[in-house]
Formats: sequence, C-alpha cells, structure tokens
Amino acid sequence: MKKLLPDKCKFLIPLFFILAVFGLYFFNQGYYIGRNPYPSGDEPDYLVGAMKIKDYGGLSKIISYLTSGSFSESKKHPFYMLLLSFFADKSLDFFVYAKFFNFILGGLLLVASYFIMRRIFNSFAAVFYVLILALSELFLAETALVVPDNLMTLLILLGCYFYYLGFKSKSILQGKYWVLGSVFCGLAYLTKPNGIFLLASFIFSVIVILGKRTFKSKQFYLSLLAFLVIASPLLIRNYVLYKNPFYNNNVSLLWIENRQERRAPDFNQAPPTVFSYFAKKGVGNELKLYGENFVKMASNFSMLILFGEWQWRFSLSLLLLTVLSVILDKDKKRAKFLGVFFGFSYLFFAYNYKVSPHYRHIMPIMFIPVGFTSIIFGNIPFISLRSKKFLYNIALIMLAVMGLFLGYKKLYSEKRFSWKVFEGQIDVSEAHIQTKNWLVSNVKDLDTFVMGLDDNFMFSWYTDIKGKRVIQPYFDSFEKFSSFLINNEVHYVVLGGQTVNSFPEIYQNYFVKKSNSPDYLRRVVEPDRWVAVFSFPFGNEEHFKVLIYDVSLLWK
Repeated sequence: MKKLLPDKCKFLIPLFFILAVFGLYFFNQGYYIGRNPYPSGDEPDYLVGAMKIKDYGGLSKIISYLTSGSFSESKKHPFYMLLLSFFADKSLDFFVYAKFFNFILGGLLLVASYFIMRRIFNSFAAVFYVLILALSELFLAETALVVPDNLMTLLILLGCYFYYLGFKSKSILQGKYWVLGSVFCGLAYLTKPNGIFLLASFIFSVIVILGKRTFKSKQFYLSLLAFLVIASPLLIRNYVLYKNPFYNNNVSLLWIENRQERRAPDFNQAPPTVFSYFAKKGVGNELKLYGENFVKMASNFSMLILFGEWQWRFSLSLLLLTVLSVILDKDKKRAKFLGVFFGFSYLFFAYNYKVSPHYRHIMPIMFIPVGFTSIIFGNIPFISLRSKKFLYNIALIMLAVMGLFLGYKKLYSEKRFSWKVFEGQIDVSEAHIQTKNWLVSNVKDLDTFVMGLDDNFMFSWYTDIKGKRVIQPYFDSFEKFSSFLINNEVHYVVLGGQTVNSFPEIYQNYFVKKSNSPDYLRRVVEPDRWVAVFSFPFGNEEHFKVLIYDVSLLWK
C-alpha cells in the first residue's frame, strides 16, 4: 500500500501541530499578560533585584556581586534577576519588557517541551503537555507574572532530560549527558531554591541504579563538579553571609504558625526551629495538617493538568494513576529517577502548602504525572500489541484534533484572537500615583517611614524615595509596635487595607478592613499622637485606600 506521506515529509505533521499550538499560546498568553497591569506580590522584588545587578555592573560583575556579599537577598535566587538586568530600566516600561521576556520564555518552553516529552515518554505525552501549556487558564495566569517559574520549568525539564539520557547511555556519553544535566540543574538552583531537589534526586537515583559502582564512576563526580561550578557564586555568598552554603530564609517559614511572624524585627537573628515549632504545635496536630495538605496538593496538580478540575475523585485518581504508572513502567531507570524526583518534590510541597499553596511551585514537575499517565497504553493487560498501538494512535489523533479545535473555538468565542489582547500592558491606580507623589515630595533624607507591601505601595522598582523605608514589622500588640516606632525614631506610617488586614494584632483596635473590600480600610479610632497628613480617596471621612500618619510626636 502506498504511503500517504513520504518518510522525508513526516516532520511536517509535528511542525504543523507545534505552529498551531504556538498560535493558541501566543494569543492566550497575550491575553493574560494584559490582565497583569501592574507588579504585585513577588514581582517588584525581582524588578528591584534586576536594577541592583545592573547598577553594580551587570553580567561582567555578577560573580563579584554574589561572592562579595553585596547580593543580600535571602529568599530569592539571582539568575532570573540577572536575565532581567539586561533590559532593566528605572521606568514603568521595564515591567512591560519583563512581561514580554516571560512571554518569550514561555514560547521556548512550549517548543522544547514537545521534543523532550516525545523523547522521554511518547508523542501522546508531548501533545497533551503542550496543550496544557497553551490552554490551561491557571498555568497561563501564573506564567503571566514577572516571576521565574517559566524559566524554572524550562531548566528543570532540560536538566531531567539530560540526566535521563545519561541513565540510558554508557561510558563517555553518559558523562557528557550527566554534566549537561548538572549545568541545567545548577542554573535551576540559581533560579529557585527547590532546584536542589533535582540534584538530590539525581544523586539518590545514581546510588540506587549503580550501587557500589557509584563511587568509582568518574562521570558521577564530574556531574557533581559541574553543579558546584555553576552554583558556586551563590554557595560562596551563602557561606560568607550565613555560614551555610545552602542557606535560604524560606526554610524558617516552615516553623511558624502565622505567616506574618517573618516580619518580626528579630526573626532573622533568632529564627524559629523545628524543635520549638513541634513543641508548640504538637506532632499529632502537624501530621493531621500534613495529611490534609497532601490531598490538597493533589488538587493543585489536577487543577493545572485537568483544566480546572479540583474534586477529590479527579485529583486522587490522577495521583494514583501516576504512582501506578511509575510502578508498572518497563523503563526502570526512568521510573526510578523521575519517580524519586516527583516524590521528593511532592512530599516537600505538601508540607510547604501551609505556608505557600501557590500553583506555580509545582509547575516545574507537572510534566512527570502528564508523562507517566500517558504511557498507560503500553500497560493495558490482555490486549495485543497491535491493538494497543491502534488505540494509542486513535487517542493521539483525537487529543490533538480536539485540543486544537476547542482551543481555537475558545479564542474566537472570548475574542482573544486579536492583536488587541496585547493592549494596555501597564495600568497604574490613582491611589498608587497620589501616594508615590506625596512620599517623593515630603519624605526627607533623614526620615524613616514604615510601609507595608500593599499593591498600591509597589513603586520602589521605578521611583526613588528619600529616607529609610522599613517594611511593616510584625508585633503581637499595638503597644510593642509603638515602642518600635519610638526606639527607631520613625517619622511616618503608611497604611493600606492589605496591611491592616495582614497585621490585626497591631491594628485591630484602631483600623479594620472594609467589609468585602480588602483594598480599603476603615478608621475605628485614631491612635494617640498619630497625626493624619495624607488620605486617599480625597475628602472621604470613612473609608480609605491609603492613610499616612506623622508619628514623630511619639518620640520628639
């Protein structure tokens, strides 16, 4: 029988599919970056970090910047900031450039994912995964933020790919692949702290697979050396500043009950420990909470992979199917390596869920359940190999055709299939503008002001304000906060609804958030010797987005 398509033209099918999926990604991601009109949360920290790297000298001086201890950020790692520093600019345009940089990273991730998933798993996994990247609303919303998760997902995928090729190869080739895997693993660690899980999984898997031969393997030692060389600037910085090469301040957050406790002035000097936490919390209560969060973590995966489905029947079925596929996988090296990596990451993020339940933490390992559940066709019992291949091909065609059809149908129905989705990339609120202008005009060089992390206060990445800013500290009473203001001779306190809502221990007797509107605060009673000098909206006597008080009468 004559072939429908010559062998030399078979590449046209995946090429057409990738281009079609990229079109879906292009307009969907454009829509979501347009719905992120101003940096909030962690985004300003990365923008500020990029500006600092640029001001220090950029790429040419990055090693000096890290090893000298000038890079003092203890929670976020520097590689993403370094990439942003190439086009960093102290203007509102910087945020727009950063969003489109993430847009490009997402496109690279999509293309790389298709070929890597085909190589590690199969074509069904590749098609399914790139459709998720292009269509999953939750994934697109998370990657529209100026945070390093697109980059992290790409680096983890590349690291796993080369490690896997190393496990499947021998001798010299194995060493080359493992070294490349460790290079990307090192870059992943320089991007986010959880990159270390990939290295730990690699080491554990090598020991399990090679046994005693591990410690005689030159390839293994070369791969470890490659990681250390890439990650060494940050490891040296950590040792110089914190006496621990793998230090990260986020670890301390696991041992607090109230997330705002990390804002306590003495938190870094005397951080809580696992022993103090369990003594207070109790092992039984913590195990119960961990069990609940273990199930919730499964829901996070199903929300991302199954396009918003979160019910237990979906999330637990996906988790059980992943575990079963790992156990039944005929490629034992793949099962051991990726199964261990998924297990390490899942167990940690299930525990970390109480502190930070964000979807974006698990995006870098999302490819693993997608891949393993996609090889289930090869493990169906009592069916001939020919029947399995037929079912697989039918399922693959249906997935690709239906995915593209439904994707483009949604683009048209929601009017995203237009260049207009890229309009309005920056939108600054009036509260933000007026607060910034007041601070720029009134705060002097020697003044100290306390200001929280409300969305309306995120302007340090493009505006210089004189004086010394203190991020709203945590105290368990208003009296202790007042003592802090006196001892540090604070001139101004800047309040917004989010700050008041986040620190009720301090403010609940004086200010409360407006019902059903966390951006607004309501003044209950004015604290003694606090003098209001600015409010927004102007002329409003009851509800405010911003209040600024002169508190210098407390200590003058």
